[in-house]
Amino acid sequence: MTGGNFALLHQIRDELGTSSDTKLITNIDFDVGAWGRNWPYPTLLEKALQCADLVFHVESRGASVLEYVLKRKVYCLPHPVDVHGLDAYKKINRDPYVLNIYHRYYPDITTGYWCIRDLPLYSVLLGYAESHVPALPMYDRYFGHIPFLNAIEIMSRAKFGLDLFHGYNYGRVVVEFAALAVPCVCSETIDACHRLFPDLVVNPFDVKKANELFWKMIKDDDFYQDVFKRAYYAADYYSQKACYERMVQALEDVKDERKN
Repeated sequence: MTGGNFALLHQIRDELGTSSDTKLITNIDFDVGAWGRNWPYPTLLEKALQCADLVFHVESRGASVLEYVLKRKVYCLPHPVDVHGLDAYKKINRDPYVLNIYHRYYPDITTGYWCIRDLPLYSVLLGYAESHVPALPMYDRYFGHIPFLNAIEIMSRAKFGLDLFHGYNYGRVVVEFAALAVPCVCSETIDACHRLFPDLVVNPFDVKKANELFWKMIKDDDFYQDVFKRAYYAADYYSQKACYERMVQALEDVKDERKN
């Protein structure tokens, strides 16, 4: 559900009625911090969401907000990632660079630069949109919007990843780093970080701690390996099979509620 299809839930509910075997499922889009910009009338948003049989969000913060507002069960169902397919791109030998992930919703490349500028490694920026921030001399190389598998190849060769997304999301890129066995220092606002890289979670503006974590992995190879091995196996939580099973279970729960 985006701002552009605000009335769609009402329309579908009117066509289905209240006793249809077809269930209406909605995932409210965007980071929770952007909802006010996309839906400036909160009471109308609540009424639209009540049209759905099942409401979910992809990360726990947004799901908890909706559950409180709607006074009903809201599921946290992260989008699936083909973690097993990505295994074919996993590398044994890595190139000496830190890959910083650029987010167009929060066009900040300065914070990441401060985190990694004194490391004995190259710095690479992925996903950069040139129209946003011109300060590219801070990085040794950058890539803009490129095909998905090209991006995966660049991620798979990195020694480290860095994702300091400022808002709340579930962290698809962090899951991809984990599936590729690449340690990623990541923001505490990214849900997947707590499951996959709990030892590498930082406040997105705590550049000192982020820098210290990179140095710790550089100096302590046992720690480095423990971090990426744990994440590699934990990434199965986001596999297509696991996510499918959670969605099916949520639908079963909804059907049981209807019976009661």
